[in-house]
Amino acid sequence: MKQIRKAKIADSREILNIYNDAIQALGYPSQDILNSFEQMIETESSFVLIENDEMKAFVSIKQNKNTAFLSAIYVKAKSQRQGLGQELLSFIEKEMQKTSVESIVLKALKQEKQAINFYKKTGYKIINETYAKEKALTDYLPIKAYEYLMIKIIKNYYTVLPSL
Repeated sequence: MKQIRKAKIADSREILNIYNDAIQALGYPSQDILNSFEQMIETESSFVLIENDEMKAFVSIKQNKNTAFLSAIYVKAKSQRQGLGQELLSFIEKEMQKTSVESIVLKALKQEKQAINFYKKTGYKIINETYAKEKALTDYLPIKAYEYLMIKIIKNYYTVLPSL
């Protein structure tokens, strides 16, 4: 059985384990950043995906008026490529559609081709600094040389018009 629920502070250690498992699978060293995840849970919309009583994935997003920043999405290495990340991303997008959020922005490391392809497959597009400035996304600038800024429009004026 699978469920997505709001993350609690008590989940922080397990979320850190998911994060470290995912980054170690990519060749990065584990990190002791428990406080970062506790703060994320307290200040952002954070959710966990549980399947068969095991926490397998985590997502966190920070809303800023009509834009939201996807600050984290991690899936345990052994559970990747099973649709869990896509399910969690779709869930958080639907949650944001219930608010004033019109677009979701994220940063992805250029070297992580698998992540870039995942985001592209789910409708995110790479944008440049000029576009970001035009769209008043300056909170996410500057874009560092080793990362992409990506955006997905989840709601716009035309999608919220009532039918006549």
